[in-house]
Amino acid sequence: QQALMGGAASSTILQNHGALMLAGDFEPGFRAELQQNDLRVVLQRLGTWVVLPLAATAEGLYNALTVRGRAKEDHSAIVMILEE
Repeated sequence: QQALMGGAASSTILQNHGALMLAGDFEPGFRAELQQNDLRVVLQRLGTWVVLPLAATAEGLYNALTVRGRAKEDHSAIVMILEE
């Protein structure tokens, strides 16, 4: 977080949300299951026209979160999947 805050990636969202993520606080702001649904819709509607590898990767991360019973947590909880 500190490395990003000093550069062009700096933002209020990163400053506030990043601290919560580092603390392991995934109190829902925007639930992971809603983000997962949004990604599913995008992939279903656009995936036949355009290659969307990052959206597909993100969907896989949210699927992994759901399998672990954490879909009701904040969408930033996918960081736990990345840390595994």
